[in-house]
Amino acid sequence: MTVYFNLLTDGWVRARYRDGSTPLVGLERLIRDAPSIVDLDTDPPILYAPLLRFLVAIVLRAQGAPLGDPDPVRWARWGEDRLEGGPDHVALDAYRDRWADRFWLLHPTTPFLQDPRIAVECPKSSTTNKLLFERASGNNPLWWSKTPDAMAEPVNHATAAAALVVHWAYGAGGFGAGRKGVKKVLQSPLRAGTQYLLRGDCLWDTLLANCVVSAGDHQLAGRDRCWWERDDPDEIPAPGPLARLTGSPRGLLLVGDDASVHDAYVTWGASLPGGFWEADPYSARRVTKGGDVIPYRLSPARQAWADSPALLAHVAGTASPDTLEPPATFDASRNPLGHLDRFWALGATVVTHFPDQSKDIDWARVELPGVVACIESHDQDGYGALCQFCLFAQDVDDHFRASLRSAGVPSLDMWEALWWHRAEARFWRVISERTWESHAVAVAAAAQQTLRDATVDVTTPRRMRTVIRAEDRLIAQLRVLQQQYGLEPAKGAA
Repeated sequence: MTVYFNLLTDGWVRARYRDGSTPLVGLERLIRDAPSIVDLDTDPPILYAPLLRFLVAIVLRAQGAPLGDPDPVRWARWGEDRLEGGPDHVALDAYRDRWADRFWLLHPTTPFLQDPRIAVECPKSSTTNKLLFERASGNNPLWWSKTPDAMAEPVNHATAAAALVVHWAYGAGGFGAGRKGVKKVLQSPLRAGTQYLLRGDCLWDTLLANCVVSAGDHQLAGRDRCWWERDDPDEIPAPGPLARLTGSPRGLLLVGDDASVHDAYVTWGASLPGGFWEADPYSARRVTKGGDVIPYRLSPARQAWADSPALLAHVAGTASPDTLEPPATFDASRNPLGHLDRFWALGATVVTHFPDQSKDIDWARVELPGVVACIESHDQDGYGALCQFCLFAQDVDDHFRASLRSAGVPSLDMWEALWWHRAEARFWRVISERTWESHAVAVAAAAQQTLRDATVDVTTPRRMRTVIRAEDRLIAQLRVLQQQYGLEPAKGAA
């Protein structure tokens, strides 16, 4: 039996150690060395979320988590024991010995997260072009910016492993290869929403902080399992924490040898029952005007910090100022460690994927540092300043984006992102100073300046008139907005 590249033991994830070294390591070593690892440097950035989910699933399974016990005291005791004692290497070795054969990237019968039946059921492969999200490809010529499928290049095993996991979690734009004579697109688990993952002082703290389960999960213990632990490839595990962390409806198969992966099938896989990921603890949720609850996703231009008031309202003991429901990871009562103060000081990693209709080439991984020291110490004035500033910034953005559109500015997201970036510096000053009024006025002025920057190249009289009208309207709207918030506009500015 010919097998190549084991994701448990071979290096494919770049880990940043406390001593400054950054080797490529496998999943087993990531957990074994987790107390010495500061963070993960993932390529592409969105690999971080599914990778952390896989590691958390292994920790829950291999480190004695009380999955069948709903008692928070038991969970807190397990969390504290593991936090102080570090990874149980003996238990980790036992898990590796039991499941190592399920982690081969290339395997004739049980390749990792793949279905070997696809080679027979799909008459045409997708090539490595489809496997790599960032590779512009296709058969239609577009100058020299695309790689024709007929010329798709092979990729090394480590790169292919990362691409496999990203596809498993996020899917791909458009249709993949037809399977059994059918083409269809199934929603991958992380594609629709933004992931908020607590970040500790080291990877071990991070993994334990994210070992969050949902109400009723204990009833599924025994029937819940990681996707790679299934004996029957058609089995749908019960939707407990292990299945939610590792499951997907994607159908994938890599083709390669001892040197590289030179072809791939990207198609559809299992049809999962409705509500399979509804209890996902890392996703925020947005309540629509009609009362529907849907996954929340940041827009390509929006900054993660702007959502801090809504995400942290329950921590501050106030009503949410928005219709955004925070992820379960932000709830101290759901954390196996029984407290969150050491994690709030460091913050969260926010991962978002922005799908395009044809190719998936836009994503973001940003750090949301600990902005809630004031909340943990029950500083309502500090929370109030943060909340007012963020709400004001959101209102400014509504007017600013409309002004960009009315001025005929192309690349709206690019200029909106620049404005959010300029506003961010003021956000951190609000956090440190606990005042928000002068900084709110400054971000309003920044919106005007960014509009001027976006239209500086306009020279024709007709376009100039359009731009002037857009700027005058923005100034008037911002002046009204500042009055609504009780701010006094500076002379000559909004």
